[in-house]
Amino acid sequence: QIAWHIATHGGRVYYAPFADLSHEQIKRRILKQLCGWSDYPTRTDYLISFNEALEEVNDVFGAGSAWQFYDSRNGGDTIESLAADLRRAHAEEPFTAVFADYIQRIGTSTIDARSGTVARTEHVSRELARLAADLGVPVVFGSQVTKQADGRKMTKYAQAIEEDAGLALIVDHEDTESTTFESASLHCLYNRFGKSGVKGALRWDVRRLRFVE
Repeated sequence: QIAWHIATHGGRVYYAPFADLSHEQIKRRILKQLCGWSDYPTRTDYLISFNEALEEVNDVFGAGSAWQFYDSRNGGDTIESLAADLRRAHAEEPFTAVFADYIQRIGTSTIDARSGTVARTEHVSRELARLAADLGVPVVFGSQVTKQADGRKMTKYAQAIEEDAGLALIVDHEDTESTTFESASLHCLYNRFGKSGVKGALRWDVRRLRFVE
């Protein structure tokens, strides 16, 4: 949703999914967020909103697109290959923001596999922070979280991710009996630029798979 907002408000987005998603699958996910359907609806009362959403998505992903996708599925699944492609593309036409999803799937040719997942993830985290500093653009990446014995939630595998970040946010999603909306909260664990510990209420739109309010 952040990437979509930037791309539709005059910015350029570099999007690097590391979850084996094709560009068409990403487009379909955004389409579902916009109109609430992943497939073409059969009910006529949804057709207008679906067609409007499809047209909007085609405009953004079309010629001269504000999006540039990085394909990690064909040998480009390391932070080194991502950094090389990003630096080249950014030099040609600068980006407003960079998105990488998700960090635990990004490999590296620098750290031996026998060193373990923690060492690899910490290295990738440092390289993403270096890219943000070198290019002068925010780098936003997603990470799974795990709950500690004391109830605290941390990024999975490596606490160094939070230490490298300028801003660390965790979304708590709470299931309810509602079939339309579920409650959630956005918790700012760490903020290098301002106040930490801030928590805001959200609602999760089950049908459109997006946060509201």
